[in-house]
Amino acid sequence: IDWMLTLFWSLDICMSFRTSHFLQATLQEDAWVVARRYAKTWMIPDLCIITVDWAILLAYGSGNLAKLLRASRALKAVRCVRLLRLMKLQNLVKPVQDQVSSNLMHLSLTLFKLVFSLITMIHLITCGWYAIGASSETGWKSYHAPDVSNDSKDIVFWYTAAARWTLAQINGRTDLDERRNILELAYTCYVAIFFAVIFMAVFISSITAT
Repeated sequence: IDWMLTLFWSLDICMSFRTSHFLQATLQEDAWVVARRYAKTWMIPDLCIITVDWAILLAYGSGNLAKLLRASRALKAVRCVRLLRLMKLQNLVKPVQDQVSSNLMHLSLTLFKLVFSLITMIHLITCGWYAIGASSETGWKSYHAPDVSNDSKDIVFWYTAAARWTLAQINGRTDLDERRNILELAYTCYVAIFFAVIFMAVFISSITAT
């Protein structure tokens, strides 16, 4: 599946040089105009993403080197670059939204985009909180739920526990656990400021305006 997806996105770069677009209600079909627009917009991000995809595939298929790279935190962090593709969803949804004349459908699509953005942010923060807890022997994973057996603490358990912490930050719950290390305290402050305050204020404002 990884090979098929990587090949698909590689071909997508080639097709993007031939994909016409509208400019001020005029369909631009000139190959040079289309290629120049793509080069100024998504070509650099697409090349960065596809380079990461191929690097991961080739590294994982290179035998002993794959074991080293799997343990590399740098490679795991680079994978986050692929999340830039989510920004392209706006380009996919907007043409569909322009073809809809129903106010109810416009409202539904807008709400869907807002809810999807919220779920995506919650997922990313959840993964970040889990990664921080797993990166240190004194992280929150080392003392969370001591009454639960280790056999029951699978990935679903830890993801649920991290998501519960994230949702608590949305609700304004202050994390007063004194066992937190410095990295966890810094991440908590970051989430409290940029997500619980700023992002949620923008989200609620958008919902109200909608």
